[in-house]
Amino acid sequence: MGYNGSGFAGSQKNDDVRTVEEEIEKALYAMKCISPYNFGDLKKVAWNRATRTDKSVHALQNVFSLKIHLDRKYRDGQMEEFRRLLNDQLAK
Repeated sequence: MGYNGSGFAGSQKNDDVRTVEEEIEKALYAMKCISPYNFGDLKKVAWNRATRTDKSVHALQNVFSLKIHLDRKYRDGQMEEFRRLLNDQLAK
């Protein structure tokens, strides 16, 4: 995932500040990829990151991984649609 870090207090989730991880988690929750039981605790979805950025730092490519619930249509080869929906959620 790449992003413009302006307006973020870094990528790693922290209380009381806007972070990239928090926005990704909220977008995936809105898409019903994270259950209400697991929302808010990244350990419950086995969240990992390959790197992290500081406040206002942009990233061309960062890697985040987690366990999510995917609709069968995405598992059957429609990942471009999933990517589009996720980008739409993140743009809100």
